[in-house]
Amino acid sequence: MLATNSAQIAQAAAVPGAIVEPPREIRQGPPEEVYIVGTVFMVIVLFPLSVALARRIWKKSVTAVTTFPREFADRLTRMENASKRHRSKWSGSAKDSAFSPGGAQAAGTHLLERKQGTPERLP
Repeated sequence: MLATNSAQIAQAAAVPGAIVEPPREIRQGPPEEVYIVGTVFMVIVLFPLSVALARRIWKKSVTAVTTFPREFADRLTRMENASKRHRSKWSGSAKDSAFSPGGAQAAGTHLLERKQGTPERLP
């Protein structure tokens, strides 16, 4: 039985046009060579450029720290001193706090004081 089946398949294949080759697959997109050329370009051109740029940035950062302007340092010092004064002004002792006994009475008294030249009506 196997021999008869094989003979029938061979006889059918001998007829012209009986066996149709599958159509070629049409590739969509760029050819494979583009990927190879792109990779070689990145390795040969872009990688050394990125290393050179990184070295340049690294070296400039060292010189930038050493050339700190004196005016800028003075201004930062003044700002730091002002913030220390501000903190010491607003961080009073526990007696001045509104949460301490007797402190709640005096907490709003500065709002009720009338300044010179202001109308009699309070807000």
